[in-house]
Amino acid sequence: MAEVVVLLFGVRQEPQHLRELAREAQMAFSAVRRELLRLEKLGLLRSSRMGNRLLFQAEPTHAFFPALYALALQATSLERALWMLLPWRELEFAILHSPGATVESTAGSGGLLLIGSHDHSTVLRAVERVQEQYPAPLKIRSFTLEAFDERLADEDAEVLAILEEPRTFVIGSEKELAKIV
Repeated sequence: MAEVVVLLFGVRQEPQHLRELAREAQMAFSAVRRELLRLEKLGLLRSSRMGNRLLFQAEPTHAFFPALYALALQATSLERALWMLLPWRELEFAILHSPGATVESTAGSGGLLLIGSHDHSTVLRAVERVQEQYPAPLKIRSFTLEAFDERLADEDAEVLAILEEPRTFVIGSEKELAKIV
């Protein structure tokens, strides 16, 4: 159930669908539903309906909200927070990279490479929300897949340097990237 608390009290603050919560927590629907109803009864959550969908959201006015929020953030890495907020259906790749060190030791002090057919303003809003909780700056570089391919073909120094840096995939994988590089 700790995973459910992270999903509801962490970086995402919008209402979340019961089935999506169960899927992301990798738990049985009935177990998640039972726990969410208990948390709602305690006043920690509020629910609403959108058509036939049952949505749950953390109750920010509850006395325990600040503590649960802090715990959820501690349990969420920068990579996971980005994955939770980025429009991942629109991205082929989201890659954290860091020059001269491992991504883990300098999380957030490097850059974020985004490749896909995404709306740049949506991505910026997501990254801004993440950086409210993880204040280390990220230099964002954003390309369509075609523009990234062109930069690779032109042997663009910036793109080639990024590909040489230690990296962590938020969306996509090393194997998928190797297919286009």
